[in-house]
Amino acid sequence: MSPSHWIKLLEVGGLLLALGLFVWWQFRDLERARQATARQRALEAAQAAANETPETTATDLKTPPP
Repeated sequence: MSPSHWIKLLEVGGLLLALGLFVWWQFRDLERARQATARQRALEAAQAAANETPETTATDLKTPPP
């Protein structure tokens, strides 16, 4: 093989390595975004549950309905 073939193989190998690292990095970032979204939804659900008012209170139970 001539030296130019080795250079071309090295170039292609480097590009494939860079592509693999880029794909890995994107999937890692996607997983982190999913986790952040899940945390945000859980926080919003907890806040919504804390802000709910019960339909009947203790004073409602003491007075009979009309």
